[in-house]
Amino acid sequence: GETKIQPPETLAMNSQGEKTVTLSIDGMHCASCAGIIERSLKKLAGVENANVNFAGQKARVIYDSAKNSVDDLIKAIEKAGYGANVYDTSKPEAEREKREKEIRDYFKMFVGSLILSTPMLYFMFFDFFRRWPFSSIIPYMGIISLILATPVQFIFGAGFYRGMWSSLRMKTFNMDSLIAIGTTTAYAYSLWQFISYSINEW
Repeated sequence: GETKIQPPETLAMNSQGEKTVTLSIDGMHCASCAGIIERSLKKLAGVENANVNFAGQKARVIYDSAKNSVDDLIKAIEKAGYGANVYDTSKPEAEREKREKEIRDYFKMFVGSLILSTPMLYFMFFDFFRRWPFSSIIPYMGIISLILATPVQFIFGAGFYRGMWSSLRMKTFNMDSLIAIGTTTAYAYSLWQFISYSINEW
């Protein structure tokens, strides 16, 4: 049969049967994310040590090959709400391209959010200048703002909710939790004010 060649990291084994693997992590936003992943890995039977480097977006794990496999480690990270795969030192270009794509995706989300948010920033000037250009849309600002803010909150901001859910499952909070709670509170309060105003007007 064919012999499957594994990346060098999965071949490092000591006399006790412990292996060392380096994993490339996706989806970390802050140092708290690294802590969540470390705790998720250390909960697995057979994991002797797990060290997650937030800056390098990598995890170095020492585990007992008789109790766990690399797939088990990756599944534990995915269950925590992040992505992972074995880091292959023989393909440094692939890792760089992966990070560049991630940066491009974040930039696209930023641009999309900025485009939808700019009109709402413009609406703020109406509080100071009643004769500001396009002031005729003042009666419709509420519904326009609701339409524009909703995709920013729940589509472009979906990653923050996933991060918050991951942290709650580990009984902790991270930056995603703070952002999700803060923006959701502001969105819910604004929605309530809009509904109350609309009911009174009707």
